[in-house]
Formats: sequence, structure tokens, C-alpha cells
Amino acid sequence: MPTDNLKQNLSAAADVIVSNASSGPTLSWAEYKSQKPTDGATVNLTQADFNAGTLRITTGNCVFKINSDIIIQPGTAPDFFPTESTEFPFPPYQLGWFAGITVETDEGVVLDLNGYCIKQSDLFALQQRFYAIIELGDQPFLENQGPSQFGPLVTCGNVTIRNGILGTSSHHGIHSPGGATNILLENLQIQNFEVAGIHLNGCKSTVISSCSLGPARRDVPVLGTYSQCRFIRSWVAGIDQAATLPFKNGAITGAEVLADLDNVLEKAYNNVAAGREVNIDAPECNFLAGTGGNPIGSAYGLVLNKKGVAVNGFLMTSPDAADAASNIVVENVSIVDIVSNSLEVVGVSNPNGTDDGSYGGGGGFLVGPVGDVFRIDDLTCPGITMPVDINTQPIQWSTTKVGCYKSTALSNAQLFVNLRGTPGQKGTANIPTDTETGIMGWALSGDKSMGNQDIATVLTSPPTNNLYRIYNGDSMAHSLKGNIGLFVQGVQDASFDNIDIEKVHQVGEPSKGTAADYPAPGHTSHPTQHLPWYQGPTCRGIVVASSADIAFSNCSMSELMSFNSTSSGVDVMGDSSRITTTNLTVKRLQGCSRNQPLPNLPGICCPFLARSSTSQNTISSSGKCPVRLFKS
Repeated sequence: MPTDNLKQNLSAAADVIVSNASSGPTLSWAEYKSQKPTDGATVNLTQADFNAGTLRITTGNCVFKINSDIIIQPGTAPDFFPTESTEFPFPPYQLGWFAGITVETDEGVVLDLNGYCIKQSDLFALQQRFYAIIELGDQPFLENQGPSQFGPLVTCGNVTIRNGILGTSSHHGIHSPGGATNILLENLQIQNFEVAGIHLNGCKSTVISSCSLGPARRDVPVLGTYSQCRFIRSWVAGIDQAATLPFKNGAITGAEVLADLDNVLEKAYNNVAAGREVNIDAPECNFLAGTGGNPIGSAYGLVLNKKGVAVNGFLMTSPDAADAASNIVVENVSIVDIVSNSLEVVGVSNPNGTDDGSYGGGGGFLVGPVGDVFRIDDLTCPGITMPVDINTQPIQWSTTKVGCYKSTALSNAQLFVNLRGTPGQKGTANIPTDTETGIMGWALSGDKSMGNQDIATVLTSPPTNNLYRIYNGDSMAHSLKGNIGLFVQGVQDASFDNIDIEKVHQVGEPSKGTAADYPAPGHTSHPTQHLPWYQGPTCRGIVVASSADIAFSNCSMSELMSFNSTSSGVDVMGDSSRITTTNLTVKRLQGCSRNQPLPNLPGICCPFLARSSTSQNTISSSGKCPVRLFKS
């Protein structure tokens, strides 16, 4: 169990920093950057300070105080992208401003929001689709993880964040890639995030107290394809623009590929800036359009995970003590209104890849230069041609082009980077480059808009060769896990008291695959998936995966709903042991009411699941909440 008096100890340490700051100077952000004080100072943060980019806190023993509501929109419209510099090196800033504030010191920092709100502007959230308001570290990923290459992480410690609101963010309110220690988060309201309110990987000696997480964002205007178009643009521009993408019925140059990207990005941006749908009067932007404003992947309230990313399937083995999150207290926390739409993106297997679950390298998927999945089903003509104006022109049906490549500006860019980029110009791109066979040959069989070859001649379904469809993943090859209020994975020695989880909804559609696409013995499709069958639309109040010595007391869950799968209150899985609950309440569970074929799970609702992979004799639950044992 957590260290006695952990909260009191962290609070006392914060009080020392506040005391030292009160006897030191009061500085502007510019003065802080030039002086780098360590003897105690109060640093006032203003709206203007955020306009120049990420605020990098690199020395401590200071209090940083917000003095007004902050709307973050750095740089210049419409790009809002950093220029490489000593202050903002590439990496880690090659994917844009990834955070509003980074904490890169263990000298002791108190960040006092002072009752104010910090959030991305709507346009900046559109352009920077990968973001945390506060990052605990100097970059968002560990070395050799992430959609691009990052270097060694500078961790942080002895950080207190308190008293305010974190608003609109395209990913997280507060995030740590790993290794943050002695962290106190208190009296915070975190809302309008797309992935998680708080997501801490590998944190140690951490207290989260009196925080409200949710609602998740409900006005997301674009799919992941939008950010992928933005990211891939620099890769296309870095290749010889005279090089061609040799379609059989008319080659196009890199300059044309780039122009098509710029066209869809400009039209989409202008539409959103004008308050319109992203594809209004721009059918070429249809592949960027969102799904009713909900986030389009798995969404969480609070994530406590082992060191490193949590994008793969549920963890089934306990991490080493050095990598585990440990010594954690969470108390008086509400998680409310976590709604998202898991959008399954069908990918293609990588015949030369490994299924090791590595993030950003494609793993078992064919991807572009930043881990962007080549979306095979979205790029395959279904025999329908959409009109320019659906209100006045009929939908055209065809049988001659069924199964042929139907391009987007993004997919042509992915092909171009794969085919014409040198190893140093390709990032994670890994589509085989034979222009006569495989996926490349299929795509290049016609002109830049439409191919002439049926995908059935290339892929097998169900899988019988090394090129086949992969299911249960999203646009970045993350393994879909549904929505989770509180996600505890690879954690040791943690207590959760007075946790209220309410309204966790997963509205995702059934799988695009069949039972045959999830073969025995594990009935999985995604290379990192461990639970059987399609997990995208599942809904869980609490997940405990490969964690030990976890105590829940006075925790309640209600209105957990899956529109097309199962719902559960607590789901204990993996190598978990010594899990106790006291006064646990679960009510108003709802699963899918329709009978759906596998790989979709039946709409079974269960308050407490303990899967057979766990040490079941070390799980105890007081009160009347039943335990249902599922075979893993």
C-alpha cells in the first residue's frame, strides 16, 4: 500500500517552495528565462507568454502563477507550427507545439492556476492534434517510442499543480511519458480533452486529490487523417519534387502530391475557421470529416500506466518495479461524461514487420512516415461514386470499379514517401515498393484517382498469406480498448478512495471484420491485442491490468453504456493480485441490446469481472457486488 502520510509530505514540500518563493523576487516569464532562478521566486504567467510557444520550466524552487484565463494559440495562423531553434529543437518539437507548459526539473515546482483556465484555442486544437496542456517532462514520449523519433527524456519531480481549470486539449490535460516522481495534483477541473484528463506513465509517489475529470470534448471537427496530412506534408516536401508516383495511366510528381495535400488542408481549415463542416463544398475533404463531434478513439478519465505508452493491447504481465507506476494515492475524484466513438481503421499486414507491439514503427501494419495506417478499406472503391452535391445529384453505382484503389491526398502522399524517399526521408514508412505487385502495384494500376485492379487479387480474407487485413485498431495502429473511466495498468501499491465515475459511453459501431478475421487460438486480429474479439465499442468503469496491491474504497460507478458491445463496472485482468474493494457500488450498466455475430461481443453487463489470468484468490470485494469469472 502507499506510503503513510504521502499527501501530507507532498503538501509540506510544496509549502516550502511557496515559502521560499514568497521571500524571493517576483519575475516575469522573460526574466525567469534569462535568470534561471533556483533560490526561490514567484513567476507570473500572462497570455502574452504563451503566444511564443511552449513555456519550458527548467529550474525549480519557484512558484509559477497564472494571472488570467489563457487561450493558447502560439505562432502564426494558419500553421501555428514552431521554427526549429535552440529553445525548441527538432526533436521533440518536430510534430509541433506538443504542450502549453513543460516541467523539466526535479528542483521543486508549484504551478498555481489561481482559479483560472488554460486551454487551446479552437483553431490551434484543429492544427495541433497532438497536445497536452501540461507535460511532465521535456517531450511526450520515451526514447524510441512515439510516431516519430525522440531522444532521451528529461524527467521531472517534486511538482505540484493546483487550483484551476484545464480546458480544451486535443489529447490530454496533464500527461507524463514516464518517470515523474513526487507529484501532487489537487483542486483541478480538467475538461474538453479528447484522450484523457490525466494520463501518467510510470509515475511514482503521486497524489491526485479533489479533482474533476470530464466531460470529454464533444466538438471535434476532424478525423485523425487531418493531422496525418499535416505531418506527412514535411516528408513529401523533403523529397525531390520532380520524382514521380508512376500511376499506369499518368504519373504525377511530388510537387503535385504536395499541392493536393495543401489543397485539402487549406479547404478544411477555412471551413472550420468559418464554423462549417470540414468538407462543405469540398468533396475531396470527405476523408477528413469527423463523426458527430465525439473523439474517435478510446477515451479515458484517468490513466495510471507503467512507464511508456499505453496504446497497445491490455498489459498481461507485470512490469519490472523500475517501470511500474507505484506509491499512488487518488482521493475525492470524479470522472464524468467520458463519451467517444471508437472508429475502427482497417489496416494491411506488414510482411516484413514484427509483431512486437513497438509504437511508431508500424509493427505489423503498413504505415506512412509517422505511423499513419494505410487505411485499406477506406481506400477501396465500394462501387459507389458520391456526387459533388448530394442534395441535387444522385449517387452513382458501379460494378466495374469495385475493389479498386480510390485515392485520397493522404494515401497518395503515403505511397510517394514510401516509393521515393531514401531511408532517411521515410520515417516509419514501410509499404513494399514493387510497383507491379502487392499494395503498391494495386494502387498504381490506374490513375491518381482510381485504380484498375481488384484488391481481392492482393489480399486474402480471412488471412491465408502475408498480406491481409488487420482489425481492432485505429488510424495510428493503436489497439482499440473501448472507453474506461479509471485505467490502472502496471501499477503497484495504490489506493483509490471516494471515486465517483458517472456516464462513460462508448458509441462505436460493430467491427468491420468477421469471426474468421480473428483466428484461433486467441481470437485476436491486432498484433498487440490480448483479449479476444473486437474490443472497440466496449465500456468499463475501472480496469485493473497486471497490477498489484491496489485498494478501492467508497467507489461508485453508474451509467456505463456500450451501444454495440459489453459494459462492466470493474474488469481485473492480466497478472494482477491483491486487489481489494470496500463499499463498491455499480449501477445502471447497459450493453448492446441486439444479437450481433462474432467478432462483436454480446451485450453482457457485469459489475465485477475477474479474468482467469489473475490471482483470483487474492481478489476480495466487500458488500454485495458479485464477481463473475471470465476465461481470458
